[in-house]
Amino acid sequence: MKKVTIATQKGGSGKSVLARHLAVAATLRGYKAAILDADQQETSLQWFRQRTKKGLAAPTVTGCASVTRDSIEEAIDAQEKEGVELLFIDTAGHMNPAMPLYAARSDLVLVPVRPTGDDVNALPDTIEVLSGRKAPYFVVPSQVMANAFGNLEWLLRRMQRMDVPTLKTAIHHRNIVINALAGGSTALEVKRPAPHEKKAVEEFRAAFDEIESLLSIKPSGNLAI
Repeated sequence: MKKVTIATQKGGSGKSVLARHLAVAATLRGYKAAILDADQQETSLQWFRQRTKKGLAAPTVTGCASVTRDSIEEAIDAQEKEGVELLFIDTAGHMNPAMPLYAARSDLVLVPVRPTGDDVNALPDTIEVLSGRKAPYFVVPSQVMANAFGNLEWLLRRMQRMDVPTLKTAIHHRNIVINALAGGSTALEVKRPAPHEKKAVEEFRAAFDEIESLLSIKPSGNLAI
């Protein structure tokens, strides 16, 4: 089982949005994927409850708000026993003692960062926690405003100056994402999206392509998104 932790010391950066879309992308690609919701706010878990009411069970979401090593190990091992191939761990968006424990068990760590001074200034704290661990980490440009000229370029320049590895794909702030999540779905599952909405679908697909490549994995199923 491959494990991807999504973590940042800054709240509101789009962790849960990223976790849910990547887990759905993995499911549609043919993986048995799941989310471990390690945030006490239970954003992903509440979303999963909406999905089950609509008959959209996969990917499954399990809660684990504990910050003890034994509980974390048990929660991760339980997912592997269930045959999960790709586990996305949605951590709390603040200084959390559990984050380094999840990172230590992960194969990859994603750090969503918005193109704002607050997010960039908070990034060194997250990097300090992640540095020296076996799992590589990558920043994911997140919640980029499509109508804010130059903000993505500004963020990429800052990441380059800080020598921080960054995914090629940026995730923009789009209404289709917000509306889909509110209904227990994702942008990837919207039927007949409008032409301008397809960009959101393409971004999450591209982000998952990068993750799949970084992990050097292939799906066991034959489904495609």
